Amino acid sequence: MAKGNLNITLRPIKIAFLVDISDTKAILEAISINSILWGGIYNPVIPVFDRKPKILSQDVLFKHEKNDSILKGYINAFDPDFVVQLGKIAVQNLDIGGRERITPNDILSGLKKEGTVGYGVGIFEILNHFYEKELKFERKNPPNVVKPRLPKRGRLFFSSIFGELPKEIDEIVTDNYTKPFNIKTPICSLNNYHELLTKDKLFVRRFTGMYIDAIRRSHFDRDILYFMDANSNVDIIDFWNLRALGLRVVPIAKQVSNTEGIKKFASQFIDYSFGQSRFNPQIYYTATIQKGRSVLEKDLQDFLKFLDIKPDSASGQPKISVRYWYPRIWDEWARDKDGAGGCDLQADTLQKDLLDTDNNADFKVLPPKFINEFGVPGTPRFANEVELKMYSDKNVIAEVMPQGDQHLANKIGGYGINEWRLSKNGLVYLSDYVDWTVRLPLPEAETVFLSWIESMGWKAKISAAGQVGKQLIKHMGGLGGIGTIANEEIINLLGKLTGQNRILSSLLTKVGKLEKTLKSSGNTTDAQLLSEFMEDVEDAKNAAELKEGPILHEKLLAEISKATSNAKFPKDPKRYLKRLIDINMFKIGVKVQCPICQKHSWYSLKELDYEMECPKCIEKFAPPMHSPKDEMQWSYRPFGPFSLPNLASGSYSVLITLRFFSELLRGAVTPSMSFTLEKDNTKPQEVDLGLIFSWSKFGNSEVVPIFAECKSFWDKFDETGISNLEILGQQIPGSLLVFSTFRRKLEKEELDLLKALVARNRKNRKARKPYNQILILTGTELFSEDGPPECWESGTDEHKKIAKLYDRYQGIDRLCDVTQQMYLGFKPWDDEIREFYEAKKAKRDKKN
Repeated sequence: MAKGNLNITLRPIKIAFLVDISDTKAILEAISINSILWGGIYNPVIPVFDRKPKILSQDVLFKHEKNDSILKGYINAFDPDFVVQLGKIAVQNLDIGGRERITPNDILSGLKKEGTVGYGVGIFEILNHFYEKELKFERKNPPNVVKPRLPKRGRLFFSSIFGELPKEIDEIVTDNYTKPFNIKTPICSLNNYHELLTKDKLFVRRFTGMYIDAIRRSHFDRDILYFMDANSNVDIIDFWNLRALGLRVVPIAKQVSNTEGIKKFASQFIDYSFGQSRFNPQIYYTATIQKGRSVLEKDLQDFLKFLDIKPDSASGQPKISVRYWYPRIWDEWARDKDGAGGCDLQADTLQKDLLDTDNNADFKVLPPKFINEFGVPGTPRFANEVELKMYSDKNVIAEVMPQGDQHLANKIGGYGINEWRLSKNGLVYLSDYVDWTVRLPLPEAETVFLSWIESMGWKAKISAAGQVGKQLIKHMGGLGGIGTIANEEIINLLGKLTGQNRILSSLLTKVGKLEKTLKSSGNTTDAQLLSEFMEDVEDAKNAAELKEGPILHEKLLAEISKATSNAKFPKDPKRYLKRLIDINMFKIGVKVQCPICQKHSWYSLKELDYEMECPKCIEKFAPPMHSPKDEMQWSYRPFGPFSLPNLASGSYSVLITLRFFSELLRGAVTPSMSFTLEKDNTKPQEVDLGLIFSWSKFGNSEVVPIFAECKSFWDKFDETGISNLEILGQQIPGSLLVFSTFRRKLEKEELDLLKALVARNRKNRKARKPYNQILILTGTELFSEDGPPECWESGTDEHKKIAKLYDRYQGIDRLCDVTQQMYLGFKPWDDEIREFYEAKKAKRDKKN
């Protein structure tokens, strides 16, 4: 049985509109349709072209990209539920990533008769709800609703700012809403459009964004003054799409950029955007002045001189930043680095507890409060993003889903019906009905993860160590039980009882290094002798007589007491022992001496009888019933997968690393333990841990693939393991690479290899090339009862100092940055990138 909770997030249906970039009529149609849709402000208008226009060919970050890659990148960035192709490209067979195509008529049908759109929620439902909530009773300060009269010249520009209703719908709004809403209809022009953009005014485009929170993962570059050509289709589409990312974007038409009205308007926006970070007082947020791709750099520089924005008088910090290049929305690995990542839309949330469910979870859909009860039959009206946080006593349930098409959805659990999507944020249910109960299958995490990685062309297979890990999780009652073994002393005890000798393992490593040194210096004879000695040490390490064998009851309690004495909340050793017995870590029996061969042997409760057989001499004898207290000793032995050597084939380090993400970071995880990957007839490589991770509990719903190299106490990170993980990361840009060890300190050879890896990825990041984030985890984090930053309270003084600058809400990138500072000695990324740009600027200034 499984239990846990299910989080539901309500958002609008997301639709992408594809247009030929030269087709002004189609662009206007896309804006018009979005003006009647709830959430239409966040629907992208994606440019399509056979040949790039001259303006776009001048964009060095754009011109070398293939046209089909650009289209695919835009679609992936906005991750729409449906796609509409308009105008010249309406019937073209374009690659839209397995999404469903719909037509403008599919959306607009029923709006006049039914009062709602075919897909999503319509403008009438929004206006009616707004009237009931805000205007039904007279208010002291009524809303200021305007419907600007747009001139024919520059109509596309003004429509992109204020929205524009289709003619028939506009007539209905005029006839039925003008009086109750007291709608004003000012004439709009280039000279006064900025006056209609004040916060107190409501117009069609702002109504489409009502009752929705656009949640972005970063506050940087959030407020943008977009310097553009009001007559350029390219700039208008770029402006629309920046705003669809959830950014606050204000258009500055170059045609009127030298007027006092625009200067005052822009200065007020800049002052409003300037502020200090509450997490780090050294960081300030500023407005970004973004150059449109149709305007010259000189035009922007003239505008900047005209604005003449001075640094903040109190802090001395600049109030603006200037960006001459357009953020690469179309580029998967670059969009987040350029501040062009999409936003999460949230209209409402609901959490449901799931108790003792079978292989399914039932939930009622969460609809908008203002939606009409009846809509167009058979079409989705709103979306529910579904997040699972499940605990199973048998199998690990997938808590977060990877993005994928219907083929992947079918493969991982029967989500192939039209109501379900595998989006960037995981599972999405597209609901046709307001009052509906959904049955959600609960797929196994391993199936989901391996199906996802196989969809990218890999052959994946669970290794023997992975099978051991699965059995351990079953014994411990699911992911939530891993904390039972997340104790350094308990792991050491299990190593001793299963023949793992840390001293000999350390000796083996040192002798191996000496052998390499002798070989490199030409001492082959001595190297051969050392190699033979290493074989002897390896045999000794694995010898059965090195095992401590059964552990007496009193000694085991003493070891447990020692293990739990430093816990934040000390545990009762007897209760802890009971827990270990409950998960079948230990079996109890008796240690008895054979009266014939004089050897001691251990007998389980099942083997204990009036006549027993000695496993050493195979003779039968009667147990010493006359002296059970002195000659029959109650003792314990590890059992099942806990009895395997090498710390359960390395599974403890894998599981405790997984616990860090699942429990200590409180994230949603879909893991697979220890598997092999093969691609294009290359040599198979083993990955200790892979998982799909979402840190959504802290307001960050980004889904991140993670691959980890996990080491115990005596194993070291080597060049081969690091290289294999780096190659895997290069083939999956944006994935997180984790290097996890039980040790609390890395050796010089490991440090050199990991520093080089991080340096390569930081270099790529500066050059805006694909890179992977690197996370270092040691026993300090893995054996802690708390996640960061509390886990560092037991670290060094330097750890504690760095930890004070970390806030758990800052996300996974910041966590990687902090561990790179702690363990590898890197500068904070913010400092390094600032120095990098300052050096570039100084070099430029020197040339000039």
